[in-house]
Amino acid sequence: MAGAASSAAAASVASNRSTTGAGSASVAGGVITYRQHEVLIEQLDERLDLTARNALLLTRLSRRTGTDRPIVGELYVGVYSDGTLRTVLQPSGDPELEPVLTDGFSARSDRHATVSTQGGDSDRMRILVRQIKGNVVVFGLPMASTDAAFRSLW
Repeated sequence: MAGAASSAAAASVASNRSTTGAGSASVAGGVITYRQHEVLIEQLDERLDLTARNALLLTRLSRRTGTDRPIVGELYVGVYSDGTLRTVLQPSGDPELEPVLTDGFSARSDRHATVSTQGGDSDRMRILVRQIKGNVVVFGLPMASTDAAFRSLW
């Protein structure tokens, strides 16, 4: 009888180990996926920072193209004033895309945020707010490819 009890206890310990191992793997996978998502967002933020630092150069280049559409790629640029966002440049691949700035929107400079969108193909946009020559300028990049990459991790 003692042998049977010992075998049952050993089986219970083995079962707990395998369950704990699976749980640990699941948690580790979740942490890795979450970190990958953070990296994708950080990459968008770095692109926005670079764009904002070179905003005047981008504007000059856009004016020199001589085309109806400025060469800006995925970039959205708008000027926020008196509670209204006026679009200056639209993403060339998604010209209807525009960020939705809610009542809680803060026009404080140098802030990254994820906001929903209206129009266009992307549901969300990553934005950066900067003060440039007395104007509150909103730079944005659509998050469709970032969101798709994140979903593929699951």
